[in-house]
Amino acid sequence: RASAEDIVMTTRLSGTPAAVDQVHLGETLQLAPGDTHTVSYGFTLNEPAEVILDPQLVGANGDTDFYWELLSLDDIVQDGDVGTSDSDLRTITLAAGSYVLNVHQSGTGSLALKLLDAASATKVKPDQPVDAVLAPGATQAFVFNAISGSTLRYSPGALAGLSGHWTLLDPYGDVAQTGDLSSAIDLNIRETGRYLLLCEADAANAADATAFTFSITDG
Repeated sequence: RASAEDIVMTTRLSGTPAAVDQVHLGETLQLAPGDTHTVSYGFTLNEPAEVILDPQLVGANGDTDFYWELLSLDDIVQDGDVGTSDSDLRTITLAAGSYVLNVHQSGTGSLALKLLDAASATKVKPDQPVDAVLAPGATQAFVFNAISGSTLRYSPGALAGLSGHWTLLDPYGDVAQTGDLSSAIDLNIRETGRYLLLCEADAANAADATAFTFSITDG
């Protein structure tokens, strides 16, 4: 797992001198609206890591275009567009080495870009309910192993107080299911393997942190 000290990111707007800002996985990078430009983040991993890239549009005005690409020293590792869909979220397994994340921006919207370390996700065991509290604008990650036929049961602690969404990533790192944090659900797990559950509260959520609970029941 890459520690916070292993990661140094460099922020650069094209045409300006590089401005270095050291950040940690788990922080949110804010890209303000402006003319067409590219922002670059360079980082080095001393150990292999599974990175969760979670881009979210903020204040989009129908005229926003973001495109990102993650580059190693040799080639493009992965790239994608940023829209309003939860499927924009990615998990990327990276070897130790140096990388550059370029974000190309055009339009009037802002972008909140979260880089999360999957190794920091809370481990969940079957048949052991999880009680958690989510603050406005925060994201919590959970990891669990499940067999085909298991059930994920999720329930918000206060239906009127929790606004946001959850995203379930399957064993291949793809989005398996999404849902609203304010709605209870029983979800059938179709494939045996390791899953990541990300719960993200809206920044404009209720003033106080709100509780929720979920559990994994073997089939």
